[in-house]
Amino acid sequence: MVLLDTISVLSREHSFLDRARSAHFPGRILMVTAGMSDSVMLRMLENGASGVFLKHSPPSRLVEAIRKVFAGEVWLDPAVTRSIIAAATGNAAAPRRAQGLTQREQAVLKGVFEGLTNKEIGARLEISESSVKSGTTTAFREDRRAHS
Repeated sequence: MVLLDTISVLSREHSFLDRARSAHFPGRILMVTAGMSDSVMLRMLENGASGVFLKHSPPSRLVEAIRKVFAGEVWLDPAVTRSIIAAATGNAAAPRRAQGLTQREQAVLKGVFEGLTNKEIGARLEISESSVKSGTTTAFREDRRAHS
C-alpha cells in the first residue's frame, strides 16, 4: 500500500499512478491531499488511486482510510463524497461545499478569528499544525475565488 502525498502540481502523482498501472502494481494507493479540484480527484481515481484522504481530517479518519483501502475498498473522505459523485455524474447542482468551506475549514477559521495560534487550533480540533496551516490556506483560497 502507498500513501501518496499530493502537492499543488499533480504531474508527479499522475505520472506515479500511470507507472504503477503500467507495471501492474498489485498494491493500493491512497492519495493524501490538502485539497484538489473535483475533476482532478476523479481523474486520480480513474487512473488507479484507491482513495482520497484530506489532510485536515482527524488522524483517526486516516487510520480508518488506510484500513479500508488495505482491505480492498475505495475510500473517499466524507467531505468530498458528494462533490465527487456530482463530478462523476455531471450533476453540477450538488454543491461541493456548504458556503464554500468544509466544516473543518470553518472550524479552523473560527480559531483564527478567535486569535488562537495554529498549535492551539490544532489541539482544539485534534489535528496537526500543518493541517491547520493547510486549512487556512484552502479557506483563504476559497474566499479569494468567491470574491473574484
